Amino acid sequence: MHLKVVAARARGDASQELVRLEAVEACDLADYILADCTYDSKGTTSNLHRHTFWFPPTTVAKGDRVVLLTGKGKDATTREAGEPAEHRFYWGLSAAVWNDDGDKVTLIRIAAHKSVGFARKA
Repeated sequence: MHLKVVAARARGDASQELVRLEAVEACDLADYILADCTYDSKGTTSNLHRHTFWFPPTTVAKGDRVVLLTGKGKDATTREAGEPAEHRFYWGLSAAVWNDDGDKVTLIRIAAHKSVGFARKA
C-alpha cells in the first residue's frame, strides 16, 4: 500500500469533515478507493460500503499529503517551498459520511479493474 490513513476529522459535519492520507511511496491515486464501511459486533469489516470515493488520476510523490473533504469545493493541489504537496479532493456531498458509531475508513488499492456496461432495455 503506497498510501496510509493519517487522520479523520470533524466527524458528523459535512462542511468540515475530512480524511487525511500520506503517500509513503510515489503512486497514482487512480489506483485507490476510499470507502466508509462498518464493522460487525466481532470487529470484522462488514460488506456494507455506504459511500465510496474513487480518486481521479493524480500522480503523488512520496511524502505528499492527500485530503478528501466530504463537502463541496474545487479540487486543488498546493505546494509551499520546501514542503510536500497537498492534494485536496471534494466528495461533493451535503450530508456527513462519518456520522455513525462504528464507521471506519477503508482504503482499497486496486490492482486491476474492468468496467462493463449493461445493455439498454428494449
